[in-house]
Formats: sequence, structure tokens, C-alpha cells
Amino acid sequence: MNINLYLIHLSIFLGIIPLLAIILIKRSNISFKLLLFYLLYSLISDLVLSKLSIKYFHSELYSFRLFTVVEYFSITYILFCQIKNLAYRNFIKFSSVAFAIFILLDIFTNPLNEFDSIPTGIESLLILITSLILLYEKILKSNKFFTAFVWIAIGLILFFSGTFFLFIMSQNNYNNVDFNDTYGYIVAIFKILMYSFFLVGIISEIKINITK
Repeated sequence: MNINLYLIHLSIFLGIIPLLAIILIKRSNISFKLLLFYLLYSLISDLVLSKLSIKYFHSELYSFRLFTVVEYFSITYILFCQIKNLAYRNFIKFSSVAFAIFILLDIFTNPLNEFDSIPTGIESLLILITSLILLYEKILKSNKFFTAFVWIAIGLILFFSGTFFLFIMSQNNYNNVDFNDTYGYIVAIFKILMYSFFLVGIISEIKINITK
């Protein structure tokens, strides 16, 4: 097994662990429910939807485009539910509406079988900003250093900052075999980091539960 395939399998495995952990702690919190949905959808997208996209549309990029939309709105709402400041919440609402309009324009003006670099880049940037807002509010404003969603926000920041320029470059390089290998390698590494921080966040929630 080459290193790329090993890392992809490891990233999928590490995505399953926080998913199972959320099921075990049985949280009714909407943010945890959405995190469970995001992890489950990511797993289905990697294992099923990308394969179906190749089979029926001869390209996995259709499933990638759908994933961009689902990922943005699920993650953004997870973070939105944790942010209290009204001005920040309004910023997230307006930016999400703008993103939705941009996605619709992109669908009608660009081929669906091309990598959606610009929407993915905008998605990454908006999630980065929202994650940083959450960290600012939780750490600097309330001194809550070790809550579950602080760790989750850190994981998101690592993933989207680490892959931002890679996504931007993908539109013109996605069919290049060497670039594709590098793409898979880097995305898998940052997914592993992100899922690891997700797991730390969920474990911190379990510890808080035990001490109550």
C-alpha cells in the first residue's frame, strides 16, 4: 500500500472514531447533532457518493461540489450555534446568504465537471473566519479554554488553513497526476489533524460530563 492510500484510509478511520464517540455520549445539543451529521456525511461522501459520481457522471467532482455546500452550511451552523455576539452572528448570516448566491451563480456559469476552486476557497476562508471568531469569543471573552468546540474550532482552522491554497490551485491542476497525488497526501494529513482535534474536543466533553 502506498503512503497516499495509507493516509487516506487512516483519515477515514479517524473520522469514524469521533462519530462513534458522539453517538456514545448521546448529546442532544444541536451542534453535536450537526457534527455527527457532518462526520457521517463525510464518510458516506468518501466511500459511496464519490464512487457513484464516477459511475454515473464519469467524474468524482460532482460529489465534491455537493460536499462543498453540505460541509459549509453544516460546519457554519455548528459554529453559529456556539457564538453569542449578535454582530458576529449577523456577519455569519449575511456571509452565508452571499455564499449561497455565489454557489448558484457558479452552478449556472461554470461546468459542473470542473473542480470548484473559487467556491471551495471562499468556503475555506469563511469557515476560517467563523472558527477564529469562536476562538476569540470563547478564549478572550469568556476564558473558556478547554470546551469541546474550542478544540473543534482549532481542528477546523488547521484543516482549512492547511488546504486553502491547495484548493485554489486545484482548478488548473486537478488532472495532473503528480498534483493529484500531492493533493490527496496533503488533504489526508490535515484531515487526520482535524479529526484528532475533534476527538480531543469530544473527550473533553465526556470529562466534563463525568465531573458533574
